[in-house]
Amino acid sequence: MNISVDLVECAYLTSAMIIEVTALGSQEDIKRSILTKPIYQILRKSDRQYLEGPPESTREHIVSACRALLNGKWVDCINYLFNDKMDKKVKSDLFYSNSAF
Repeated sequence: MNISVDLVECAYLTSAMIIEVTALGSQEDIKRSILTKPIYQILRKSDRQYLEGPPESTREHIVSACRALLNGKWVDCINYLFNDKMDKKVKSDLFYSNSAF
């Protein structure tokens, strides 16, 4: 059985986003421990970008969703995570992995 790397990355980054955003909102200390280092590094890297276009990859969708969630726009966060582009990628990966049987 094959599992796509994009599917695993999407699941990991989505769960890391939820953990990291709730930790950012609950702690008032500026100096806090980083719970999920990869999502923290991706967010810091995206902060340094001068221009930001519409998300194309799975990682960019997760970063855009995280930015929307940090700004309190949870509807936009859901729209970044569940849209046609992401659905096609995840569904094609699921069908591909199940077709081995």
